[in-house]
Amino acid sequence: MAVRYIPTNIRGLKFVEQASWAGGDPGAGYTALKAFDIEFDPEQNTIEPEYQKPEANRGPDDLIAAGKGGTLTFKTYLRGGAGSESEFSLLAKNCGLDRNANDAVADDVASATASTLVVDSATMTEITGDAVMVNDTDTDTQIRFISRKQEGTPVGDTTFAIEPNWSDTPAASDDLLDIDTFTPRGSALGEPTKYMTFQFYEGDGTTNRHLWTLTGCAGTFKISTVEANKVPILEWTYMVDAWSTAESNTADTADSYEPAHPMLSSPVYIDDTETKIKSFSFDPGLQIAPMAYQGGTHGRAGWLYHASQPVLTFSTLWDVDYLSDWTTPTAFQFFTESIKDTDEGWAFYAPSVMIKKPAPTEIDSHKGMEMELVLTDPGQDADDANIPLWAIAITGSGS
Repeated sequence: MAVRYIPTNIRGLKFVEQASWAGGDPGAGYTALKAFDIEFDPEQNTIEPEYQKPEANRGPDDLIAAGKGGTLTFKTYLRGGAGSESEFSLLAKNCGLDRNANDAVADDVASATASTLVVDSATMTEITGDAVMVNDTDTDTQIRFISRKQEGTPVGDTTFAIEPNWSDTPAASDDLLDIDTFTPRGSALGEPTKYMTFQFYEGDGTTNRHLWTLTGCAGTFKISTVEANKVPILEWTYMVDAWSTAESNTADTADSYEPAHPMLSSPVYIDDTETKIKSFSFDPGLQIAPMAYQGGTHGRAGWLYHASQPVLTFSTLWDVDYLSDWTTPTAFQFFTESIKDTDEGWAFYAPSVMIKKPAPTEIDSHKGMEMELVLTDPGQDADDANIPLWAIAITGSGS
């Protein structure tokens, strides 16, 4: 047994989609992640024989090795993809969500009002709940969400009702930009779209390094508390089916990244009113359970998303109107966007939330409120299309 002096820091996290649950590690095609706070808790189910020997003080027979497993956790920054799929898109599209990718269309805006957008196309890939991102030299770059889509209205065009109202109404010939929208699955939660393999290194150099390979992974995420003047962070948790290790490996190839955008010029709207919010957090509440199976190498046939209980929190200055909305349950919309430039930005939208409990807090030496909110069913639009419970828009991909 060779002893190695391996530093305990973890680095070099990367991933690849598996062809199938049984396919295992593809061995190539990995994408590097700029991840931090990486932790892996490996599991090996060892069973101690329960019978006793007739001889005194002999002890049991050897432990029985059963299936493996484990939990991988890490963090990434929440940001757009700057012309390619963002880290969020690459991971979230396999996390039990629906994803609709819409391409950029130059000069496609025909007209707009404070609450609508008319585009020069009779058919559009956008659906109710999707995001649109507009930009032009004389118009602020903005992300908004579609609450109703009317194709052929007016003739040859498509009209979107949007939420919340525009802060700077788009003009004719403005551009639509690439953007992906992630929403809760419209059908049964079921299995991940793809299972993942992760690899990460511990250590340094070419010999004092330790490589972990984790296969059959399915994950969840949450937006941890996002504060003004700080960089928003995603927390990821992945259930792992199997793992293997190797002691000596060459170094990873370095990758370059765009700097993440802090929460500056990132407004929050309650309904259509810009509101002074210090921080917010969001947990989709996706829950994963194993599909127990005797024929599985590690006692599983995969993972299932079996429930979703989303929770939104935010803190703001004291306002008695929120107490009224709490004591007489009143639904309102919550929206925030954070845009660095035309190809890097994101937004979050919850069309119907109610205050579960407000708690007093202090915000910069002023009386404030920290509120936990429940996302309630927003129902359907006027054309009977379902409005999603929540939506996250992220730039940088399209179809």
